[in-house]
Amino acid sequence: MDKTEGFWNCITTTDLDGDGQLDLLVGNAGLNMKWQASEQKPITLFLDDYDENQQVDPIIFYWMQDRQVPFASKDKITGQLPPLKKTFTDYKSFTKAKDISGLTGKKEVLETKQVRELRSMAYLNKGASGFVGVPLPNIAQRSSIQDFAVDPESPGQIWYVGNYSGYVTELGVNKAQAGGILSEFGEQGFKTHQNLPLPLFSEARKVVPLGQGRFLVVRNNQQAIMLNKRK
Repeated sequence: MDKTEGFWNCITTTDLDGDGQLDLLVGNAGLNMKWQASEQKPITLFLDDYDENQQVDPIIFYWMQDRQVPFASKDKITGQLPPLKKTFTDYKSFTKAKDISGLTGKKEVLETKQVRELRSMAYLNKGASGFVGVPLPNIAQRSSIQDFAVDPESPGQIWYVGNYSGYVTELGVNKAQAGGILSEFGEQGFKTHQNLPLPLFSEARKVVPLGQGRFLVVRNNQQAIMLNKRK
């Protein structure tokens, strides 16, 4: 599972492909956001004391089309690192900073972290061969997934809930898919998806099976909702 760093929220184990080995269901931020990431084009966080004030400063670069750009605006970065005001006297000069060296003048930084995967995934356990990743359907990538639950009465059905609004203003909210039911897992992933009857912008954090077809959905700063499985 190398190079799978993401904004992972939750993990659940179940045997998806019926081979007797536990597979992984892992909830991530999804694809409906300003940032996109892949193995070839990761989101990168550079940590260092750029202005030598004994405090570590975080600087994020992400890919916009075919080039890396700083996530923070010129005003925010120069506010955080005042010495850069002399380097970038206008916005045009700031747009020429294509990497951390071009931005700060440092070729080596104290620590670098990367995000390469934003999709929510199933990882199939292949024993000695390791895990094979299978992305969840596109409709489940519309928002972050915060929790999974395996239906104890129908083990092939996976319930999930999500949505998240805690990002910084520049990233916006991630609230386009409150939850759903995944089923009929095959070689290409889940074949069937059914939306849960939740308010569109709910921020659900847990889904708990209670038996007899009932599920409790626990939401953030809102009342919990009881759902009954459709016949």
